[in-house]
Amino acid sequence: MKDWTEQKERVIHSEWVKGTSSATIAKMLTLQFPSRVPFTKDMVVGKARRMGLPSRGSPIKPRTTPVEKLRNRSAKRREVGDAHKKDARRLDDLTKRRDPAAYTPAPRDKRIGECVFVITENRPHKFCGERTLPGDPYCAAHREQVRVKQPS
Repeated sequence: MKDWTEQKERVIHSEWVKGTSSATIAKMLTLQFPSRVPFTKDMVVGKARRMGLPSRGSPIKPRTTPVEKLRNRSAKRREVGDAHKKDARRLDDLTKRRDPAAYTPAPRDKRIGECVFVITENRPHKFCGERTLPGDPYCAAHREQVRVKQPS
């Protein structure tokens, strides 16, 4: 048990009022008043309470209750949901602003029943255009060229 002199109590009082942590006050006391047993933060807190100094709030954050957690989650979900709605509205606006004449369908969309074998390498591509075989996108002549022969 420590002997609490007036000097030690003055140090505790002055540092406590400044807001210095109890661990730091304990180190200061140990350096200023060396003894066999060093001062600990628990000793400082106990003496500060006995001296009637005001208690401090805990540095540890209070735990949230399950109800508070649910409220926080639902608030976050609402924020995210609102962001998704805004993005969807922006996308709708962008698609409405497009000029329908500027849209060109893919070659297969506009060439149903016509061979889609590409004849030219540069753009715009030119296609064969011959009549296709049933269930096949190519004519008879080009079907053999595009088919990969299975090894026998």
